[in-house]
Amino acid sequence: MCSTGPQSYQLAGGHSLFAVGTMDLNPIARVLLLFGLFLAGVGVVLLLARQVPFLGRLPGDILVQRKNFTFYFPIATCVVLSLVLSLILYLFSRR
Repeated sequence: MCSTGPQSYQLAGGHSLFAVGTMDLNPIARVLLLFGLFLAGVGVVLLLARQVPFLGRLPGDILVQRKNFTFYFPIATCVVLSLVLSLILYLFSRR
């Protein structure tokens, strides 16, 4: 039996697929928008990070310099950034 009109299928979450090959793009659009905003935020943070004089030079950051070798591991900076980001995410998650 052949049908000439679009077929309707039910997807998970109650979304419907009206024609073969089409789908509701709202969830994908939201994810792409949030990802874009996240990347823009990371870009702003990276631009402003150079203006913070102590960032990357805290006591506890490891810096080993030799003749042909430099090793830098900012342990204290990582801990401080982790605490700040955790606090920000905690405050945003409380609605």
